[in-house]
Amino acid sequence: MPPLRPWYFGIFLILYIIGGGFVIAGEIRAQEDIITTISNIFARLGAAGMTSGITAFALVETWRTGMVLAHGIKQWMDKRHKKELEAAREEVNKQWRDWNARRLDAESRGEPFAEPPPNGKVN
Repeated sequence: MPPLRPWYFGIFLILYIIGGGFVIAGEIRAQEDIITTISNIFARLGAAGMTSGITAFALVETWRTGMVLAHGIKQWMDKRHKKELEAAREEVNKQWRDWNARRLDAESRGEPFAEPPPNGKVN
């Protein structure tokens, strides 16, 4: 799992810039005097920062949880695939062993053996 600290900061910064833009635009549109506007901008930027931080944390942790779940599912699927592959390989080996036993048995009795091999190919 890659380090997530840069993600926290990057997402927070993007959200804070966007939120700050909305705060500044909203206060400028209110058309109050310059001191009140600046005071309101600084007061609301704190809330925008908190909201950005909480949202960045939620996004990154949701992503991390998804990655952990995806990793667990992949491991489970790999293990299941390996078991199915081993079972299929064992089944094919059993078919060949049985076929070979019948061939050797027919050979030992001196009888012709015309049964095709399990893969269906005749040399």
